[in-house]
Amino acid sequence: MDDRYRRRSALSDGAEHNVTFVEFVRFLTDKGLDDADRFNPHWAPVADLCRPCRVHYDYVVKLERFGAEVSQLWKALYGGVTSAVVPSTIHRNALAVRTSHDVTATYLRRLSRRQMRRLVRLYADDFRLFDYSSDVQALDVHRR
Repeated sequence: MDDRYRRRSALSDGAEHNVTFVEFVRFLTDKGLDDADRFNPHWAPVADLCRPCRVHYDYVVKLERFGAEVSQLWKALYGGVTSAVVPSTIHRNALAVRTSHDVTATYLRRLSRRQMRRLVRLYADDFRLFDYSSDVQALDVHRR
C-alpha cells in the first residue's frame, strides 16, 4: 500500500507496517487505482474472482453456516451418508467472547459516511449475489 493512504504520524513513528482499517478502506475505495493495483485475491470482490454469472455452480457454501451446509452437500454428493470427514466447525477462537457482529460494527464505526458508501458500492455485487445485507444501519453502526 502506498504512503498516500497512511496518516503521517503512523509513518513517522515506525508503524509503517501496521495499517489501520480506515487506511485500508481508503486504499480499497480509491477510484484512481486500477483494479489490478488495488486488489489481491484476499480482498477482491468474490464476484470478480469466481464469476458466478459466467460459471454455473451447483453449490455455494457460506463460511458462517459451514457445518450445516457442508453436511448437506456431503449428503447430496454421497447419498445421505454422513461421515467424520465432514467437520462440524471450522477453526474458531473458543475463548473469544465477541461475536462477528460486534467486531464488524466496531470496525465500521471508524468509517465516515462517504467511506461506508464507497465500500458498500465496491462490494455491491457480493452483497446481492451471495445474499448478504448491505444495510449497515442494521448493524447499529453510528458513523460520524
